[in-house]
Amino acid sequence: MDKKKIYQPSEILIGGHLFTIEYKKMTDFGAIDVDKRIISIRKNLPKETTLDTILHEALHACLSLSGLGFLIDNDNFEEALVRAIENLVVPTFKREHLNYIASLT
Repeated sequence: MDKKKIYQPSEILIGGHLFTIEYKKMTDFGAIDVDKRIISIRKNLPKETTLDTILHEALHACLSLSGLGFLIDNDNFEEALVRAIENLVVPTFKREHLNYIASLT
C-alpha cells in the first residue's frame, strides 16, 4: 500500500535565521515567536495549506527581522500587509517556481 506523503518540514531558514517548526493542536492556522525562532502550525492541515501557512508566518518573520516590524505598531496593519503579499506575490513565486522546475526536465 502506497503511503501518502506528508509535507511537514521541521525547520526553515529565514534571512539567515533558523526557525524551528512545530505542529500542534491549535485554533489558528499558525503563529510565530520571532524571539524564540519558533513557528507553530496547526496539526493535520492539507499539504498546500501547511505550505501557505508556513510562508505566511515567514512573511511575519521577514518584517520583524528586517526591522520594518518596528515601524508597524498595529497588529491589524501588519496582518493586512502580510495577507496582501501572501495573496498577490506568493502565488506568482509558487507558480513560477513550478514552471522553472518543469523546465529543468
